[in-house]
Amino acid sequence: MILIGLAVSFILYLAGRTAFHRLLRIEGVRPLGRRAGSGYFEQPLPRRLAWRVAGPLAPYLVCAALFFVQIHLMGEAAPGTRIDVRADGPAARAGLRAGDRLVAVGGRRVGGWDQARAALGAPEAADGVSVVVERDSHELTFQVVPDQQRRVGVTARTERSSVPLGPALARAMVFPMTSIATLVSSSVDLGTGRTQAELMGPVAIARSTARDDASANGGVVPRFIFLLLLYPLSLAWPVAWLAELALTPRRSRVVPGAGLAGGA
Repeated sequence: MILIGLAVSFILYLAGRTAFHRLLRIEGVRPLGRRAGSGYFEQPLPRRLAWRVAGPLAPYLVCAALFFVQIHLMGEAAPGTRIDVRADGPAARAGLRAGDRLVAVGGRRVGGWDQARAALGAPEAADGVSVVVERDSHELTFQVVPDQQRRVGVTARTERSSVPLGPALARAMVFPMTSIATLVSSSVDLGTGRTQAELMGPVAIARSTARDDASANGGVVPRFIFLLLLYPLSLAWPVAWLAELALTPRRSRVVPGAGLAGGA
């Protein structure tokens, strides 16, 4: 599926380069040409640089925009405070049920699964901890005594929530770079034997996310198709910069006497 990312990245690169060639009225060189006349080099440097950057920047910005849409508009899947309860576990014996939403643990309200898990596994909760849950719009309080491994027998359900505008924009702008950094880091770890290959490509990632969407009541089919475009593009956008290097304008060579052929 990386071929999809390469194709889309190159198309966006060509579109950006061609559009800004017309917008900035670049003279002396064709949109996809390498040979440049003197008119090109006589134009202001900022204008030439803007045109050179526009092409490679197009797939990068599209990738960032797709990621922003994913986490801000579609929402991000993550463990929530609604729980599943293991049968015959401490929580089940105390009266908790699957579908309850954790409200407070040990007298402190919890805003997410990480807070709830930390409170349930805290040393002071070993002898018993009060757990407040929301069930059918009512708050109920239970006393749960963890087992010998300090587990209470609850797991978080995956829920989808929108990332706020500011953090979503910040994460989206660096997402293409972090994707490449993660790929390089994983490749180094794999090459040095520190990790084992998981054989999880873009399709597998999209399917895994779709399974999370199903449990979070998300739109599985639209997101599956959406992610099949996002993840390949997030790994292929650097090819646009390589294309830009290959199309670096170079001054046209003028052959002495070329215009005098056939003269008297």
